[in-house]
Amino acid sequence: MKFEVENITPFDNANGQATTGKVYIYLDEDFNSTISVQVKIPLDMNKTLEQTKEDLISEAKLLLKKVVNTI
Repeated sequence: MKFEVENITPFDNANGQATTGKVYIYLDEDFNSTISVQVKIPLDMNKTLEQTKEDLISEAKLLLKKVVNTI
């Protein structure tokens, strides 16, 4: 299983403060089976890009666990 994060967008405006990103989860080595989720985390300008990616992946995992638990 491989995780990839794209479209990382931090914002601080009238809509609030957060960072959004799209997390792709590749389920096999050939990248034929893919799940993607859009997630949002609190904005933290002190974190590195790698730390932000890790936080977005963690949030995606939590979201997917919630989905699986409701099925």
